[in-house]
Amino acid sequence: MDTFKEKLNLLWGEVLVPVYLGEIEQVAVAFRNGDFDHLTSRPDNDLMTELVYIFTAEPEWLQSFTHWDWFEARDWAQLLSKQPQYASRFDKWNELEPHDWVVLLSDQPQYASRFDKWNELFSSDWTELLCNQPQFASRFDKWNELNSSDWVELLGRQPQFADKVSDWKGLSSFWHLIVSEQPQLYPYFDQRVMKLLLGWAWGFVLQQQPQLEPHCPWELFTESDWNNFTDKCSLFVEKLKLEVLHAEAWSKLLPEHPELADRCYLWDEFSISYWSSLMAAQPQFISKYEEYHKWSELSGSDWARVLSSQPTLSGECDKVNGWLKMNGRNWSNLLIHQPQFSPRCDKWHELNGINWASLLHYQPQFAEKRPPENTESIAEYLRTMPYEKVPRPGRSERLTRILGRIENEKEDAKPEQDCE
Repeated sequence: MDTFKEKLNLLWGEVLVPVYLGEIEQVAVAFRNGDFDHLTSRPDNDLMTELVYIFTAEPEWLQSFTHWDWFEARDWAQLLSKQPQYASRFDKWNELEPHDWVVLLSDQPQYASRFDKWNELFSSDWTELLCNQPQFASRFDKWNELNSSDWVELLGRQPQFADKVSDWKGLSSFWHLIVSEQPQLYPYFDQRVMKLLLGWAWGFVLQQQPQLEPHCPWELFTESDWNNFTDKCSLFVEKLKLEVLHAEAWSKLLPEHPELADRCYLWDEFSISYWSSLMAAQPQFISKYEEYHKWSELSGSDWARVLSSQPTLSGECDKVNGWLKMNGRNWSNLLIHQPQFSPRCDKWHELNGINWASLLHYQPQFAEKRPPENTESIAEYLRTMPYEKVPRPGRSERLTRILGRIENEKEDAKPEQDCE
């Protein structure tokens, strides 16, 4: 597989588009040349969704697009939600599904007069719509059908609908999610129920709404509550009962508050992973680590974590051959932050599709290190990951960047002409 096809496969693998490479290449060439006429058929639905995403974000691509018949109703809903100037080209309003209308009306409420199926919207549809366009509440009369998740989302965006809630007790388990976004709703909740969720819930709230600290029932915190609160307490560290904290809680506290180190007496209980995280964040604790452990005790993932932030420790890694402990994933994580260590890597063949996609996203110069057999696995690996965890920079930006590199490589590969 040549360089051009390999990079295009990686390009679309990153955005989770399960399509054939030949089709990807055709579409990418169309973007590169700004000419879509040579495309003979509509791409499959997944790739078409990606194209619409590009057109929606950067409509200048549409200036050379002629295959308007490829747009299905859902594609039009997505496009018109951001680019309503193309509405004159659309004549299939009756083919829009109820959720398509939600997508459209959430950004373009002026089209509401064309919609006559309000009673077909699900509660989740209404939640999405009202979060963006609360004026449509006058058309909604099934507030009792909204579930807890719907209310958490809706009240977080539109607190004026609090008077529509008929069962605040049913939302008690989610009070922290709502109050952290809308602190003025705090009085709606039963204080007795709120005290059942202490450390972690109050930590969540106070991170975003520190003005509610006077309401926090510190006196009711148990040892477990204090330990759950530690990694969320940067503004209220003076409230902590340090004497009841476990080693794990200290490992979360010290990276942000190293000044408390003199009050910690659990160093011998720190696991190696706690130490590696601490040293990565606060190098002054390196000498403390050496009091309790040897460098040979660090695992491959520990070395990757430490060296990513403290590359000067590479000498210690040399002494104990720590490099040999690192697997493909460890190397990928390390090289993203410290590419200068690449000459020491002998595990290129162990990087899987996810590792390669992550590494090349930040360090594209390592593309030549990828074994050919990994080329086609990238999209397959990425399709198994939760969608929101995969980096998704602008599609057209990525196309321009990668195709630009491809063109440069082609130019570099051309034989030099003899000078007369």
